Amino acid sequence: MAIYGYQITRAFTSGCDFRNHQYTMVAAGSVAGEVTGILTVNASTLGVLQNDPNVGEEATVCLYGLTKIYTDCENSSSPLTYGGLVKTASGGRAMGTVITATGSINIAGIALEAVTSGSGRCIEMFYTGTHLS
Repeated sequence: MAIYGYQITRAFTSGCDFRNHQYTMVAAGSVAGEVTGILTVNASTLGVLQNDPNVGEEATVCLYGLTKIYTDCENSSSPLTYGGLVKTASGGRAMGTVITATGSINIAGIALEAVTSGSGRCIEMFYTGTHLS
């Protein structure tokens, strides 16, 4: 998988142990300049973690652009389709979503690869920043 293009990234302080959580979505921490996780399904996100820091270390976060992301499509109702919308799964991983007339969805980006089922596959996505649909 090749990543072409640019990212807007920023350094934050890791508010939790992100070792083994590179390429998962993170949220704003309780203190300015801090990121935290590990997120739940349909959570609002700040960006995608690009490294694997421990507590208090520098966390590099993709705020916008092309990035890798780990998937969690265990449920057959949440496949990722090429060009489809992405929201958070448990642990800050990516799962597919479809906009419906009921409820709100925190859209995090667009999948650039398809995953029909399974967990732990690393794909390419365009992270747009969370917005409510």
